[in-house]
Amino acid sequence: MGQGEFAWAVYDRRIHDVASHEEEYAEMAAMGGVRWGDTAEAAAAAAGIDPENLAASLAAYNAAARGERPDGFGRAHFNLAPLVPPYGVVRVKPGLFHTQGGLLVDAHARVLRPDGSPVANLFAGGGAAAGISGRTGAGGYASGNGLLTALGLGRIAGLRAAEEAHQGR
Repeated sequence: MGQGEFAWAVYDRRIHDVASHEEEYAEMAAMGGVRWGDTAEAAAAAAGIDPENLAASLAAYNAAARGERPDGFGRAHFNLAPLVPPYGVVRVKPGLFHTQGGLLVDAHARVLRPDGSPVANLFAGGGAAAGISGRTGAGGYASGNGLLTALGLGRIAGLRAAEEAHQGR
């Protein structure tokens, strides 16, 4: 996707209901940003996109989610799929603005080596530390998770670093 381009997110009422708890999504939906249809073709027509392409894409996705065929993008986990009517369609513009997890830490926010031993004087928190969205392949980003680990692990790391500095380590 090049600069200035966009894509379409397609989902069902169950996903809409989950997303509606997020302020930004609820505002967008209230402003009419979601186009709905009782079929893939009707949803596509409401959004002004090609009905045949959306129907084919949705059929392939749902077949992969049911385990009837391999997914064309290599996905193996589908969470709330297959999607069921009515379908919502939203124009989206992708953007990468943060990382989510990766570094394993202990209860003192110390970064751990693959063998489980801590790396001296290296602490992590926030989006750098593996958390509920990153350590074991959680189904998706949990809103606020980065802030939670930034504040919680940041405090723990600061206290531990001060303790270690005081002890001359």
